[in-house]
Amino acid sequence: MSMKPPSLASRAPQSTPDADDDSALEQVSLVQRLAARHRGARILIVENDVYGQEILAEYVHIAGLAADLAGDGVEALERAARAHYDLILMDVQMPEMDGYEATRQLRKLAPALPIIGQTAHALKEEREKCLAAGMVAYVAKPLELKTLLNLVKQHTGHPAGS
Repeated sequence: MSMKPPSLASRAPQSTPDADDDSALEQVSLVQRLAARHRGARILIVENDVYGQEILAEYVHIAGLAADLAGDGVEALERAARAHYDLILMDVQMPEMDGYEATRQLRKLAPALPIIGQTAHALKEEREKCLAAGMVAYVAKPLELKTLLNLVKQHTGHPAGS
């Protein structure tokens, strides 16, 4: 029921749901389910680009998860040695220590920890390099929220809630 006066309501454009609306609602629903199932999950975001860090941290926050940030592989190793993480999202091309070497080193600390590589290159060779280094999966940048949520859902050991 419209709350507009009849004269305005008759001139208002008619709104009909479309595929974008359905997609947005589906994504909100997915976020809510993930947050309920994985509340308390902690993710380490390893990304040398500050803008990329901000976007990924916001995605993790939207999903109701906790995130720490590391700017390179050396910092990732330091953080992983001091704290428990349920998943690491690892940029593969960084200064100081790249994501491939950081992953090889992290495997010595935590062999079962899921590490997902992020790369700007969606090539078969990149996928093979990520998997050979010990990553469980890789994604091309820019990472979409829905993709991140599905990866967290697939790779974290938190029990499903509902």
